[in-house]
Amino acid sequence: MRRVADDAIMSQTVIATILLLTCFGVVLQAQAVDSDKCVQSFLNDAGDLNPERFQGYWYARYSYLPYRPGFRAMDTQSIYVYMPGSRRWNIAAGVSIIHRLCYRRVVNVTVDSPGTRLFKEFTYFHHVVATDYENYAVVLFCSGVNLAGKCEYGDIQTIVLTRSPQDLRKTNVWGKVTADVKDCADPSQLTDVLQEHICACRDPDDFTLGVGSTCPDRVPNV
Repeated sequence: MRRVADDAIMSQTVIATILLLTCFGVVLQAQAVDSDKCVQSFLNDAGDLNPERFQGYWYARYSYLPYRPGFRAMDTQSIYVYMPGSRRWNIAAGVSIIHRLCYRRVVNVTVDSPGTRLFKEFTYFHHVVATDYENYAVVLFCSGVNLAGKCEYGDIQTIVLTRSPQDLRKTNVWGKVTADVKDCADPSQLTDVLQEHICACRDPDDFTLGVGSTCPDRVPNV
């Protein structure tokens, strides 16, 4: 009987420990996100983006959507082409819809200055909050910016763009990536965007006024 009682106490202790760790994990997750700073990012533009270095092909490699946690996208990429000596960008975005069919959209955007990090198209904004140009860029997207330039936290998507579809988690830049996303997303909640098919490119792409855009022939093996 004593053995049974000891086992029961042990089981209760284990359960209590698991619950405590779970609650602690939730607290840490809540502390990792600063929604005020995330919202403010759409009101503050550092204006120091190097357009020549930023332009080119990007893969959307990781994402977090607060209104759809755990959502996994597939075959999502973008091409940024800067118009030299101007404030204009051509942006092509592609995403796989179903059965490897791609939806592709091209927009022309005029920004406030060549170094603007905040791209605006009517009420749809996206903000390049951090980039090392060669490996990754952390971009916040919002489709519900109000007249005051504010985006509600629940509408903000956190996307990590990468120059190749490889997983950055085991590279020396991953620590910087996680530090750059923590205002808007718990890094552990970033979901992988699967990359198997090129969707942003059209052959041939004709951005006649821009430079620096190269469409890959295929997604490299990673």
